[in-house]
Amino acid sequence: MASQQSPGVRRALFSSFSQGPAILFVAGLSALVWKFFGSQQFYLAHLRHWNIVPTSWPGFVTSEGQAAAYRFLSCLVLFGVVPAILGIVVLRRPPGQWGVTLGRRRRTALWAAVSLPAFIALGALSATMPELRRVYPINPLASMSMAAFAVHAATYLLFYLGWEFFFRGFLLFGLEGELGAANAVLIQATMSAMLHIGDPAGEAFGGFAGGILWGVAALRTRSLLPGLVGHAALGLSLDWFLCFGR
Repeated sequence: MASQQSPGVRRALFSSFSQGPAILFVAGLSALVWKFFGSQQFYLAHLRHWNIVPTSWPGFVTSEGQAAAYRFLSCLVLFGVVPAILGIVVLRRPPGQWGVTLGRRRRTALWAAVSLPAFIALGALSATMPELRRVYPINPLASMSMAAFAVHAATYLLFYLGWEFFFRGFLLFGLEGELGAANAVLIQATMSAMLHIGDPAGEAFGGFAGGILWGVAALRTRSLLPGLVGHAALGLSLDWFLCFGR
């Protein structure tokens, strides 16, 4: 005689089975859309007459500056807003289950405190590399003045918010329950590294290593904050030293 399952058990099994494919489908589609249609090149080729942010803002008076803002905001929308709608509204999991929380507060504070100086130092070292000097800062007008850099940094933070929610939140915590922690870490780190194809080799390999490190940090703390602090400290300090370090 075949065993019968209660409706509650069947719903739980269906939910567990269906979330992983949904997360991977949205993640893959969002990554492709951002890679091909969220770039500076796409903006300059097709949208350069649109002002993404006010041209009165320091550092955004030219199409190149607007293209940088477009890249940052498209990352926030495609990697932050869209997955958040799926995860919170459709899958009905609260923000804390996606890492939008302080998590284990002592661990989070320790990871963040160690990450900040370590990645600032790494940013200073990276600023000496010629291959990175040719690419960054993404907004070439960031070096115009301190005010221009401040606005650049503020908009750049939107990029990091979207990126960290997508990889260390949506993918990592979304897949952890079904695939296990190790698999979830490797999947999000691999996907983040793939989006660096076309960038300097050191950045791509660093993206893979960073994805693993920040994935482990997120699991240990149950928070996105360590990865957000470390990633933003690296990117913003790199730009700072490129713009003003000489």
